[in-house]
Amino acid sequence: MELVCVLAPDSEETAVQEANDCIQQATQWLTACGKQYTVHRLMGDRPAEVIAAIAGDGAVIFLGASLRHDVYRRLLGSLPAQILARTKSSVLVVKALPEGDRDYFADPDSS
Repeated sequence: MELVCVLAPDSEETAVQEANDCIQQATQWLTACGKQYTVHRLMGDRPAEVIAAIAGDGAVIFLGASLRHDVYRRLLGSLPAQILARTKSSVLVVKALPEGDRDYFADPDSS
């Protein structure tokens, strides 16, 4: 599994910290599940192009949903729609967990 994080070169510190937090949660969960992974921290003005290029044509791309509230708004003009236009890979948009469900990804052995 490859985790890809693409930030704009002029990203604010809060965006960088949020991305780091997401990567940390994902890597902790994958480690707890015994999965191997590689993390790619990339910079680019056009995240869709960077993601499509690194994925190639044979990947399944999982994307977190944007802050929009319905599927139409989530896909129209958003990163998933841009990636769909640039790759032959499958794309799955995943709805973010509500704030209270963040413990779902906690280490299963820590309780």
